[in-house]
Amino acid sequence: MGLIRAIIRIPAGIWLIAFAAYMYLQHNNWQTKTYKPLVGQLASTKNELQQLIETNKASENFEKQKQEKLKEIQKLAEDLNRVLDKLPKSSDIPIILSSFADISDRVGLEFSRFEPGQQAKSSSQYFMETPIKVQLRGSFVQIMSFLDEVSHLKRIIVGKGLNLRQESKNSSDKKDSSTSVLNAEANFTTYHFDESAR
Repeated sequence: MGLIRAIIRIPAGIWLIAFAAYMYLQHNNWQTKTYKPLVGQLASTKNELQQLIETNKASENFEKQKQEKLKEIQKLAEDLNRVLDKLPKSSDIPIILSSFADISDRVGLEFSRFEPGQQAKSSSQYFMETPIKVQLRGSFVQIMSFLDEVSHLKRIIVGKGLNLRQESKNSSDKKDSSTSVLNAEANFTTYHFDESAR
């Protein structure tokens, strides 16, 4: 009982100071054990969130770039297929002969000789070239029509030379050049990919 009376006799100012000291210690304890760890976790979570946002943006950019690259690859594949049509993997001489024969039938001239030469490496290391000599007989217009149609074939066939000679049967043929018969020797070159260059 004496202890209680002694406590009651302590002035209110000391009680107030003791209470303030107790509250200060509690506040420090709360800041150290609760508030600061929470602030640290919040900052760490913000950093993680920022990293996730940046990663998400990077993945969106990557996806966009990937789609653009896929479109580029598709366009390149289409271009390659078009080039492969014009520059096949082999010289395909029988197909060229058939094409020339079809053209000569269409334009109405005589196609008398088709002589493919020896394949050789072109100036480019990736292509082979095959020379072809052709003998034609017909009017000037027919020969020019033949050459025009050959230049429009799907594959690349380049004209390298043309030698025209007028056929002389009688003197009346020489007067009208549009109907006179010409003998033509044309030189062509066709190209194809060199498979060994791979």
